[in-house]
Amino acid sequence: MEEHNFKEIKIDERFQRLVYPMDRQGFAQMEADILSGRRSEPLVIWSGFLIDGFSHYKIYSEHHLPFHTKSVEFNCRESAVAWVCARQLKRSDIPDTLRRFLIGIQYRSEAAAAKLFQDEKTWFQNGREPICQQIAARVAAENHVAFETVKRFSSFAATLESIRFRAPKAAEEIMYGKVKIADKHLLRLSRLDDRSFQRTLRQLGSAQRFPASRSANRRTVKNSDGVSGHVVLSPSVKDMPAFDPDAEVIGLTLTIPSWSGSIDRTISRSNLNIVSVEAKTRLASALLDLQEKTAEMLMAIGVK
Repeated sequence: MEEHNFKEIKIDERFQRLVYPMDRQGFAQMEADILSGRRSEPLVIWSGFLIDGFSHYKIYSEHHLPFHTKSVEFNCRESAVAWVCARQLKRSDIPDTLRRFLIGIQYRSEAAAAKLFQDEKTWFQNGREPICQQIAARVAAENHVAFETVKRFSSFAATLESIRFRAPKAAEEIMYGKVKIADKHLLRLSRLDDRSFQRTLRQLGSAQRFPASRSANRRTVKNSDGVSGHVVLSPSVKDMPAFDPDAEVIGLTLTIPSWSGSIDRTISRSNLNIVSVEAKTRLASALLDLQEKTAEMLMAIGVK
């Protein structure tokens, strides 16, 4: 272990946002233990960057306490990211949505690192299954999920990352489970153009409850004899509302911006002067039907 000063420690947001923050009670207890001398753990450093021990670092810096570090070696940043994910996944207090995200990021980071340091022949293991398949199988086994689940979580993580670039706070609330949104709605939200995206976020509000996926978690477990099998885990009573009154309305709210975007694209890209009368007639009929349905919905929600 080495002793460092605060100026030598670098903080990278990419590492920090993968670490689920402690609750106030846990943080207060840790702070009391450190100040009393009952607890002192080294910060884990890679290439000068803090990758584990963010809560400790905050306490050390706020109270100007000396600290030690433990250096770890990785061949690239992606490998370090995968290590942080794997370490966080050992915790029992992280939200389920964050767990899905971390599994997806661990797989994607390990696959990216493997591609950086493997030539094409080695990547495909001389005609055998690609290394990415081996990585997915190992990540699945480590986290007691199915192979296909890792690939699905990888897509989920990529979608949430694309939303984070445009709305960091909203992405964090989704990732930490403060708001719930079904994967299909999350993907739809990520594909909206910037104007529709921001308008939809304003309409929903960051504190709104999104329609959650109704699919149960399917996990692979082993019994005492080492025999594996699949079980469906039912969510707890507190996590599973019997009825969500907002689900259908919010789903529709997420869909409408895509209609507006399609109309805007049609107006800007089409020469309506040369469009056939038949096509215009069909479009007019559909728009009038939509106008009628819109009026019905406005009336139903009390908007005159």
